[in-house]
Amino acid sequence: MTRDLSPNGLARVTKLMAGGSTALPAAIARAGISISAAEHGSIILAMRAGSEHGNPHGTMHAGVTATLLDTAMGYATETTLQEGEDFTTIEFKINFFAAIPLDDRTLSATGTVLRRGRRTAVVKASAYDAEGRECAVALGTCMIVSG
Repeated sequence: MTRDLSPNGLARVTKLMAGGSTALPAAIARAGISISAAEHGSIILAMRAGSEHGNPHGTMHAGVTATLLDTAMGYATETTLQEGEDFTTIEFKINFFAAIPLDDRTLSATGTVLRRGRRTAVVKASAYDAEGRECAVALGTCMIVSG
């Protein structure tokens, strides 16, 4: 499957926010992640923390949190892409500060490009519970490729 790499990354993300015929990738949609806001180099995502996201301890599974944070880093990177560019995550690290309760309330995640070069972008993402408490932070690198 090839992706439409026009006109640029921010325009592609804006289309995703508008919905319509442009849908979020299946893995992101199945997790219940949506895009709340986007601008060049940053993104805000939302997600309901439900029981389907749980671990045996009754809190959000670390893999689900990782998906949310990787998605935030990816879409933040996407907003910096020029026409014909694409990206892929090549590494990330997460620090967890607090368990995320499965209370059916909305989490938010922010993604910010810290440094964008010709071939890589260094990106930070944070996840916040419904009270606005930072529960996890990730730092990652995305590789920029020509389509």
